[in-house]
Amino acid sequence: MIPLMIALFPAGEGQQYIPVCAAIDTLFVWTLGMYLFTNVKGRNTLRENPLKKVLNPVFVTFLAALVLCTLKAPLPAPVVSVFDQLGSASCLGLVYLGCSLCFVNRSALKKIRPLLLLILLRQILLPLAIHLISRPFLPDTERMCVVLITAAPSLSAASMIARQYQLDEDFASSAVFLTTAASGVTIPLVFYLMAIL
Repeated sequence: MIPLMIALFPAGEGQQYIPVCAAIDTLFVWTLGMYLFTNVKGRNTLRENPLKKVLNPVFVTFLAALVLCTLKAPLPAPVVSVFDQLGSASCLGLVYLGCSLCFVNRSALKKIRPLLLLILLRQILLPLAIHLISRPFLPDTERMCVVLITAAPSLSAASMIARQYQLDEDFASSAVFLTTAASGVTIPLVFYLMAIL
């Protein structure tokens, strides 16, 4: 999503929204998303304290970065170097996804209909609905950023989250792969439909 936004918006014409949108997206995935998708135990079991899932390492890191950036606190060079190297290692999630797809149970292919429905709803209809709803009060640049985030493929970490919390890892890996492959068609289609609506 971020490379596409960088290509779409030249510096000074929307790139300032990229960190804000990415932060909000990440915040919702690792708080509300984690709470909703990991609270799927039976009715007779006691539910864990929701704060245990909301206060996860990603959320705490996000809050720490927000405080450091707001206070403009200088960081030592070794710390900055570590963050630069970690930022370059984001492709490891895709390596994990490729490995999990290699070992997907063939019966997961029977779940193609829900995956196609996911692509239709999440990558086509929802971005168009957001475009129509936000058009009266959001400027074009901000509206395009929100639509692009909505139309983006599923998070590559979804398969790792599914494995960690004993959810359907095969389905999650297939969803990431198919939504990523479909985004080459769905994102241009959404922008074309936005232009004629």
